[in-house]
Amino acid sequence: MSKKSKIIIIVSIAFAFFLLVGLLFFAINQKGEKRAEKKQEEATAQALADFKKMTESEMIALNLPASAQVEVVERDEFNQIRAYRVLGNEVAVPTIEEALKTADSDEDQLLDVREYELGTDPYNIDTDNDLLPDFYEVNIYETDPLSSDSDFDGYTDGDEVGRGYNPKGDGPLQLD
Repeated sequence: MSKKSKIIIIVSIAFAFFLLVGLLFFAINQKGEKRAEKKQEEATAQALADFKKMTESEMIALNLPASAQVEVVERDEFNQIRAYRVLGNEVAVPTIEEALKTADSDEDQLLDVREYELGTDPYNIDTDNDLLPDFYEVNIYETDPLSSDSDFDGYTDGDEVGRGYNPKGDGPLQLD
C-alpha cells in the first residue's frame, strides 16, 4: 500500500471519527434541549398550578371553608385574586372601590359610604347609643343619629319611640 493510500485512509478514518463525534454531540445536545424544554413546560405548568392555587389566608379572607375546592381564575398585577371558581362556579371578587360602595360593616342596612357622609360609626349600628339604630334614625324617624336626644327633652330617641312618643318633639309618634 502506498504512502498516499495510507494517508487517505487515515484522513478518512479521522473524518469519520470527527463526523461520528459531531453526530454524538448533536444527539446529546438535542436530548439536552428536549430535557430543557420539558423542564420549562413543567415549570410553566407548576407556575399555572400555583397561580390557580388559593392560599389558606386567601380562603380565610374570602370566608371560604378550608374544605372548599377552589381554583383561582384571575389575579391582578399585584397577585390579588380577581375571580375564583368554587366547585365549577366562577365567582368575581369585587375591586376595593366596588366593595366600598356596597359595604355595610355593622350590617345595619346603612351603607358605610352613607355612614361616613353622616358622620356615624360604620362599625356600630347605634352610634349615639340611644337604642334606636342609625338606619331607623336616618330613614324612618328622621332623627339625629349623632344625638341620643334629638328634641333635647331629656328622653332618648329610642326610649320615646319605644313608648310611642315623637322623638322630634311633643306628642305621640306619627309616621308619614
